Amino acid sequence: MKRFITKTFLLITILTGIVYGVDYLIQEGIKTSSYREISKWNEVVEGGIDAEILIVGSSRALVHFDPKMIEESTGLICYNLGLDGSKYNSQEKVLELYLEHNKPPKIIYWSLDYSSFKKLEGIYRYEQFIPFWTEKSIKSILRLNKGMDLDYLNYPIARFSNNPSIKYRGLLAYTPIRFHEPNLYKGFRKPYQTWDGKFDQLIENNESISQGIDSLIFNDFVHNSIKLKEMGIEIRWIVSPYYIGAQKVISNSSDIIDIYSDTASELKIPFIDMTGDSISFKKKYFYNGSHLNADGVNKFSKSLLIEE
Repeated sequence: MKRFITKTFLLITILTGIVYGVDYLIQEGIKTSSYREISKWNEVVEGGIDAEILIVGSSRALVHFDPKMIEESTGLICYNLGLDGSKYNSQEKVLELYLEHNKPPKIIYWSLDYSSFKKLEGIYRYEQFIPFWTEKSIKSILRLNKGMDLDYLNYPIARFSNNPSIKYRGLLAYTPIRFHEPNLYKGFRKPYQTWDGKFDQLIENNESISQGIDSLIFNDFVHNSIKLKEMGIEIRWIVSPYYIGAQKVISNSSDIIDIYSDTASELKIPFIDMTGDSISFKKKYFYNGSHLNADGVNKFSKSLLIEE
């Protein structure tokens, strides 16, 4: 009986070691991948980025602000912290994560959208944060997913079950096999897509959309902006180009811009509105109603730097 218990104990110990070992390999292997922008959060957590110019915002920040062009023009180190599919709530948490591990920047460009201050229903592609689940700010981001039970994060391997691809990619990182992911340059993802036609369907159906601003969320953004200024960070609010047709589909687009502009003026915060720029009137610069393509980004970057 004693021998049986000893063998059972050894077997359990070995299996447990294997499970935690595989979990470690997955977690560390996937951190080098640009899949779901995971490599970006690895850079942020490792620290040492110490950007002088930091870009914060949604997917429009992620694909619109090219750090290379900004660096070449300003001579300042730039990093793009844009988060795909995000609203202010999660953007603020990502900025908090950055500041925990890196020196504060001199300048923050906060990229605003028509929908930046709506209530967040969940984190888009939240699996990109799972490899860093022990970080306090990461847990705060994951808690924004309504009803999400974070206890499962304590279970090795199982924590990646929402997207099994992470498991495979993490393990294959130790082999010669490589996936072709979009390369990130200092957090920036270059948009090589062409016009996808989805916006055209809205026009055909004569659809109109109204975007609301949650006052509590917007007030938190205002207070956060004041706090950043008090830290000695120059903060600039910016709305990058939207295709003119998309602006017309958003029935209250001009009202939202007015709120941003008036509030920025009260706070003495520079506000840059690029929705009236010539770029917005040319479909050839966009891959959908709200996102520039690669040519559009090049054009926008030059216009922004001239604006500055």
